[in-house]
Amino acid sequence: MLAAKPRRLSGTNTVSQQDLALSTIDRAIAAPTSIGAQLAATQPASVARVRLGRRMLGVAVSLAAVFAFAGAPAAQESQPDIHPALPGSLLPIHAALEVAAFTTQRTPNPITATCIDPENKPNAQGGWARLYGADFRTDTAGKADFGGSMLELDSETRTRFGILQGGFDHVLCDLDGNGGNLHLGVTGGKIWGSSRQSDPDPLNGIFGSDIDFDTWFVGPYAAYTRDKLAIQGALRFDHHSLDLSNPTAGISAVGIEFDASSVTGTASVSHDFELGDLTLTPEIGVNVSNTKIDDFGIAGGTAALDDLWSAIGHAGVTARTTIAVTDKVFVIPFAAATLYHEFVEDAAADLIFGQRTVEVGANRVGTFGQLGIGANAVRLGNVVTGHPTVFGGARFDLVVGERIEGATATVFTRIQF
Repeated sequence: MLAAKPRRLSGTNTVSQQDLALSTIDRAIAAPTSIGAQLAATQPASVARVRLGRRMLGVAVSLAAVFAFAGAPAAQESQPDIHPALPGSLLPIHAALEVAAFTTQRTPNPITATCIDPENKPNAQGGWARLYGADFRTDTAGKADFGGSMLELDSETRTRFGILQGGFDHVLCDLDGNGGNLHLGVTGGKIWGSSRQSDPDPLNGIFGSDIDFDTWFVGPYAAYTRDKLAIQGALRFDHHSLDLSNPTAGISAVGIEFDASSVTGTASVSHDFELGDLTLTPEIGVNVSNTKIDDFGIAGGTAALDDLWSAIGHAGVTARTTIAVTDKVFVIPFAAATLYHEFVEDAAADLIFGQRTVEVGANRVGTFGQLGIGANAVRLGNVVTGHPTVFGGARFDLVVGERIEGATATVFTRIQF
C-alpha cells in the first residue's frame, strides 16, 4: 500500500501528520464551524508560522470552549471527531467500481457462434476467452458537508485492472425460416485491480487513499442476428471484495475490507452497411447497473454509501474490411469510434459518527469518447470433416473525456464446432 507523504515546507523540514490534521484543535471544537480554517494551517509557509498560528488558534479555541461549557447543555459538551481526510477517502471506491463497470460492458466481437454453413450444420457452438488490461485516470469533484461547513473534494484517481473472461454459447441457425439466428450463451470471469489517489492534496482533504479490489462475475447473454442486423443483450452478476487504506485518515495500512455486489443489464442494436470493400457498422446501446456497497467501520465511525446507479449510453461506428490470405484464412482489420455518456448524476455517501453525520457527494465520469483499432483473424473449419473454425484478435483503445482518460488492450480467441 502507498502511504501519503507529508507535505514539504519551503525549507528543508516537513510538517508532520499531526500538524497537517491539527487533530488536537479539531477535537477541541464542538462542531467544526470552519474546516477551511483548520486546513489552512497545513499550507507550506514555515514551521514557525505553523506553530505560531497553532498557538494563537489554541488560545481562541480554549476561550471558545470556556464559553461553550458555561452556556451549552451537557449533552452538547462533546462531539465525535471526524478527520477531514475521511470524506475524500471514499472517492476511489466510486472510481474503481464505475470504471471497471463501463469498460467490461461489451464483450469482444464475435462473442457468439456464427452460422457458417446452416444447410449442412443448422446448429453450432463454441467457447471463447479474452485477456483485458486497462489504465485510467479520473478527475472527481465532490463536497463534504460538515453540518454547515463545506469541504471541497477534488481528487485525481488512477485505476488499473486486468480481466480474465471466458464464455460458451450455442446458435440455432435459421430458427424462424427467414434467416434469423438465435444465439444463447453464458460468460464469467475475474477482475483484479486497484485505485490510487495519485495527487494527494491536504488542503482539499485528499491524503492519498488506496483501494484494492477483486471481482468475480457471471451471467447469460443472447443475440438475434438476421442478415445484417444484430440485437444483443446480457445480464451480469458481480461480487466485489474491496480493501481500503489511508493511514493519514486513521485507516491503517492493513486496510478495511468490505464487499459490494452489482447487477448489470446491457442491450445494443447494430446494422452492417456495405460500401464496396468496406463494411460500416453503426451501433447504439445502453448499460444499466446497480451496485450495493456494504456499510463498514471507519476510524471510529461508519461509512454508509448509497446504491451506486449507473446508466451509460453509447453510440458508435466500426469500419472494417476483409483480406483473404487463403481460401480458408482471412484477416479483418478494423477501426472504431464510440461516444459514451453517463446519465446518472452525483454519487452520495454518509459518514456517521454517533449523532453526527457528514454528507459526501461526488460527480461521475460524464461524457467521453473511445477510439480503437485492431484486427481479427479467422480460419474456417470443415463441417464434414469436423475441423473447427478458429477466431483470434487483438484491440487497442484510447479513452478521452473531460473527467477521464486512459487506455485498454484486449486479446481474445474463439473456437467454434
